[in-house]
Amino acid sequence: MKSDGLRLEETQVQEAPRLFKLAAIALTAAVRTIQLVDASDGSPGPALDVADEDLIRAAEAIGPTLERKTARQQNPHPSRSLAWLSWIAARLGGWNCYYKPPGPKTMRASWNKLEAMAAGYAIASADVCRASDGGDVGILPLRGGLKHRGASFTLAQTRSRCALARLFV
Repeated sequence: MKSDGLRLEETQVQEAPRLFKLAAIALTAAVRTIQLVDASDGSPGPALDVADEDLIRAAEAIGPTLERKTARQQNPHPSRSLAWLSWIAARLGGWNCYYKPPGPKTMRASWNKLEAMAAGYAIASADVCRASDGGDVGILPLRGGLKHRGASFTLAQTRSRCALARLFV
């Protein structure tokens, strides 16, 4: 949470309530990192303990690309387990499957990479509607909703993405 994490000591926040909120955010990130480090030994917990379904779905696509030919470089953990997700994150952070297990610094850096890749995966796998002239309608799905040219909508408001998109074309 300090020098190699979120650098709380460098914050410019000086009011106690705001500093407590910032510390709570840092604590959440630190707990996730420690859970991933602890899971690297093969603990059986579910990956949903630290990640949402969208990130796990992306990890299912990313994981096989990180495996290599030797047995040590194959993910030995059950799919969708916390240890499985930890292995994928560690490989993204540069862990080579040999020598010592990944530590908190590796896991924190790798989690940031995994989240960024999951966001890209969500965008790449999103449905793109076609406009009446055959061109693409620029829609970018977000968690829990949709954003189109600066206007945000909830999922309830966007039951039919294509119908809604045509309103803006």
